Amino acid sequence: MSTYKVDALVIRSREFKESDRIVTLYSRECGKISAVAKGVRKSTSKQRAGVQLYTYADFMLYKGRSLDTIQQAHPREVFLYLWDDYERVCSAGCMAEVLDAATPDGETDERVFLLSLKFLFMLEAIDPWMALAAYGLRLMAHLGYMSGELGIEGVQNELGIEGVQNSIVTEGAKSAMRQLGRMPWDQMGRLRLSSSQRREICRGLRSFCESKVERRLIAWRSFEEDCEES
Repeated sequence: MSTYKVDALVIRSREFKESDRIVTLYSRECGKISAVAKGVRKSTSKQRAGVQLYTYADFMLYKGRSLDTIQQAHPREVFLYLWDDYERVCSAGCMAEVLDAATPDGETDERVFLLSLKFLFMLEAIDPWMALAAYGLRLMAHLGYMSGELGIEGVQNELGIEGVQNSIVTEGAKSAMRQLGRMPWDQMGRLRLSSSQRREICRGLRSFCESKVERRLIAWRSFEEDCEES
């Protein structure tokens, strides 16, 4: 048994026992980790801030037999802007959900970590639908689920055939998807898309991701439904 340090994003959290939480971290050093944060549901816990959802923090963990334990959590960035913006916090939730579904435990991939961290930093200034689409395209391409340059052709070939139930992505949305896959994050604000195009791209990409990870992306589906009703 030993302790180890990682810097990581909190991508999932659930209540455990009377005052604990089990959190899922995606770390630079060790990939995805599940760990128990003891006592963090108490108002007096010093670790409480470091284990909030979407927080980027330095962690010290104790290696357990079945589940590691968080001993220290020092937040680096808490992304406060998320909690005042419903669509952005939903977009962050979709990012965390697909990241969790697409990656195995304990497999180190620094590029995935940096992509996810970049998404959270850039989401404040980018349309949440476009940010989610750009993240999903890059993640799935990097993990090898797509073919072609940045995986864009792979998405286009399979959309409307595999996993898409309600609509086929239009040519205009396909063109925008190519741009989102190639465009630097800080230039995405220049891309002008209608609300229907943004949602069409994300709906098609969500179906593609679901077919590859073999899991329904519940948060992503809920985000689509909420925005269609608003």
